[in-house]
Amino acid sequence: MIKDLFSPCGENSGCDGCSILSHNKPFHAYLDDPEEADILFISRSFSVHMGNPVAFSKDEFKLMNKYLSNFPELRIEYSPSIKCPFVKEADLTTKDRKICKKYLEATVAQVKPSLIFSTGNLAMKMLIGKSGITAKRGTCFMYGDIPVIPLLDPYSVIMNPSNEQLFERDINNGINKYIYKKVDRSQFSYTIIDNSCI
Repeated sequence: MIKDLFSPCGENSGCDGCSILSHNKPFHAYLDDPEEADILFISRSFSVHMGNPVAFSKDEFKLMNKYLSNFPELRIEYSPSIKCPFVKEADLTTKDRKICKKYLEATVAQVKPSLIFSTGNLAMKMLIGKSGITAKRGTCFMYGDIPVIPLLDPYSVIMNPSNEQLFERDINNGINKYIYKKVDRSQFSYTIIDNSCI
């Protein structure tokens, strides 16, 4: 469990050696405590809203919930790939990512999702070690036996609304295929033309 990575007094002793600890942040390695869910959305890092750590901003939640409201029966959890706030990919060394990954792995183990959506390049890189979100979005990768669908970062979709259709399609396709096991197969008919007798 993710709580096991913290000392009894809540200190982030599992972060020893991480360079992000030297950055001036409102907190480091915030202990989120997600519940079991059908779907886990992973963001880049924590944001802060009204003094509280959040995995996604208010506008990002609004965008995602626009499509998730079609699936009210699903349990959904949200957690960042980096447990410190306002961390960009360029801020992290390879050692930092390795240190932080154990928190992400503990989060996935605690949530036990049937499907993970990683949003943006950093979340994808932290979870499955791949980069290049533009080419890989909407494609299924496996984290153990859990399907992972990389999505464009919701902030980038807000900034570039022309990508919203891709974002919506990737969410709907992922849920329908990996939660509901619906595969959309194109239906077509054909006629064999044999002119050998003519």
